[in-house]
This record gives sequence, C-alpha cells and structure tokens, in this order.
Amino acid sequence: MGNVLYMRKGDTHNAPKTIRLSAIAEGGTIKINEGGTPAEFYVAKHNYEPGLNGGGRTLLVRKNGYDSRQRHTSSLAPYMHSAIDEWLNGEYLALLDPSAQKALSLTSCYYTPGTVTTVAKLTRAVFLLSFTELGITNSNYNTEGSELPTAGALKIAYANGAAVAQWTRSTYNSSYSYPCGYVKTDGAAGNAKATGSYWSRPCFTLPENAVIDEETLLFKGVY
Repeated sequence: MGNVLYMRKGDTHNAPKTIRLSAIAEGGTIKINEGGTPAEFYVAKHNYEPGLNGGGRTLLVRKNGYDSRQRHTSSLAPYMHSAIDEWLNGEYLALLDPSAQKALSLTSCYYTPGTVTTVAKLTRAVFLLSFTELGITNSNYNTEGSELPTAGALKIAYANGAAVAQWTRSTYNSSYSYPCGYVKTDGAAGNAKATGSYWSRPCFTLPENAVIDEETLLFKGVY
C-alpha cells in the first residue's frame, strides 16, 4: 500500500514556485544541467529570429566559456559541418538534461557558408554567436542576423574568472588565409585559421513557456 501524507490543521505544504522563461528579463540568467551539474546561461534575446523560427523562442547563451578547442582540423573550413559544429550538436548536446534536449529543438540563424558575400540559413540545435549578434561590425564579414540587446554582456567571454577569446560562427566573406572570426579578450574582432584554439560558448533556444524554478533558477521542463 502506498504512503499517505497527513497534514495537521494549520500545517502548510509549500510546493516549489516556478516562473515562465518569458518572465525573466533579457540579461538575466537561468541554470540548465550539463552532465548533471548546473551551468548558468544568459537570457540573451526573447523572440529570437522570428522570421526564421516563428515567435516565442528565447535565445540562451552560456555565461562562461565551456572549453578551448579548434573550430576545425582544416585551416580554411567553413562553419557548417566544422569540428566545433559537429561537437556542439553531438557531445555537447548530449551533456544537457534530457528535458532540455527535447525542448530546445532546432533553431535557424544566419551564417556565411564560405568566402562569399551572401548569407544563408543555418539550422542547428546548438550553435555559436555571430559578430553581428555580438555588436561587432567588420567590413570583411557579412551581416549575420542583428545585434542582440545583451551584446554588451556577451561580447567578452570569461572562464575561471578571466577574460578569454571566444569563437564565433562568422567567416571572412572573401578569399583569405585566416578566415574564421573570433572575439579577442578586449571585445575586438580577430581573424584566425580554423585550426586555432579559442573558447567555445554554446547557445540555443528554448520556448518562452519553459518552466524555471523561481528560487534556484534551474530549468524544470516545458509543461
């Protein structure tokens, strides 16, 4: 026979209070389990790229860099199907809480498919930010999306309490021997071969009705 909980007169049972992701202001943070350990994510933009994704998707960006790694093993590789693209949507994605994996679904954004002056649509579960989204303008890179309202907080990445250089998904728009865009520790644009090692900073979207624990700010699911 199952256990029955009896409450005395005057006792109260306080269920955990929750809020919707849409109620958290842009620039605030929530937590999502990575390999069972909570990691902080910025609420970077509500209603991210509605022209591509429809309304109601909220962009989340990891508060700190995850690790330092190559963008690809070949110097001139474009972002799509690069080593970091495959890692983000494979090993890294598998670290997230299963309920988060299910809820984040696929997101479309703009990227440069090679050394060309036009952009295309990239659809991924997890991806990197672009120079444009970080508020960095550089004539050698295409406009990929629009500047995020939280770009000031996101422009410089940190790890272990220190500023670190972070990869972007941006690629030089003409022939160049160092075509991959990264952000320096001072927030300026940098150029590198894909074989360089800079910090990864995963981002993805969740539906705005995702449920967050009001006290711990930990993602609970979508219901």
